[in-house]
Amino acid sequence: MKASSKSKIGIIVLMAVLLEVISAIQYYYSRNLLEEELEQSVVTALRIKKSMLRHTLNSAEQTMREHVWDIRSCLNKPDSLLSVTNRIIENNDKVVGACLAFVPNYYPEKGRLFEPYTFQDKDVFKNGQLAENEDHDYTLHPAFQRAIKEKKAFWSEPYLYQTNNETKLLTTYSYPLLNERNGQLIAVCGIDSTSFDLLLTGSGQMIAGPLEENVSANRVAQVVSLLNDSTVERHPTKNKLVNYIEFYDEEQKDQAYIYYSSMVDDPYWQVALVCYEKEAYGKMGSLTFYIALLMLLAFIVLGGIIQRFIHNMIRLQRADLEQEHINKELLIAQHIQNQMLPKQFPP
Repeated sequence: MKASSKSKIGIIVLMAVLLEVISAIQYYYSRNLLEEELEQSVVTALRIKKSMLRHTLNSAEQTMREHVWDIRSCLNKPDSLLSVTNRIIENNDKVVGACLAFVPNYYPEKGRLFEPYTFQDKDVFKNGQLAENEDHDYTLHPAFQRAIKEKKAFWSEPYLYQTNNETKLLTTYSYPLLNERNGQLIAVCGIDSTSFDLLLTGSGQMIAGPLEENVSANRVAQVVSLLNDSTVERHPTKNKLVNYIEFYDEEQKDQAYIYYSSMVDDPYWQVALVCYEKEAYGKMGSLTFYIALLMLLAFIVLGGIIQRFIHNMIRLQRADLEQEHINKELLIAQHIQNQMLPKQFPP
């Protein structure tokens, strides 16, 4: 094969390799662009959810502060305190319960413990005095003891509350009501609130999660377990604003990522989002598949062209060799004829 033919084939192969490299670079940058867009969307979503959560907490806290005067005005009328807890719930749709846990023997006529309580159950207000149950000693509760010690408001760890209709996961904002003259604790005012999405405390305990008709309890448990596992490898996003954990969801049969972020102030709860490979890069995968298919067809066509080109080049080379052989034979025959002819012709 001539050098020019080899160079032509080399150029065709080089073009094919360049085409493959260009496609790989295009896929790499497209994937990176999608990752950046996903991370930006996740950061925005987590920021919005934390903002909504903070708004809900601030709203509940403000409701509590607004009713402190109402509670103080009814301190000399303990039987009217249930109307206060009713008004607290009525004024905030995020609050589902309100209670006033007084220090022991604050109202001797009511017994050692007195805790008027109102709970909203499917738009029905239920009132009661929780301390009537001898098994319920709220003074032993960590929230009550913390309020006595710190004398400042705080959100409690989540807990389950059983109603006649369902079991709710609640978190309570505890507000210590102090004597304005001597600063002694009068009662711990608590309001109960429910939350949303996948929400965890700073220690990793789940406060709220998605509905089971959307996500199974096993998958939620797996996510919570991974978030609480200190040995799990964690990665920062490219923008360094949130962290994420990679895992394989056996139930979903897909690679998944847990993006999470903590609130910047008390309570230091975490908000988490779970994204799946198919959801995030499904279209990219389809596009890559079709590009690969077209590339394969292009390589098949290109291979056919190269094969035909080589076949033609070999045929032409054989023809050239045959022509060269014929020319050599003609030269030999001409030489023989010239040898047979006389050197000089007679006159």
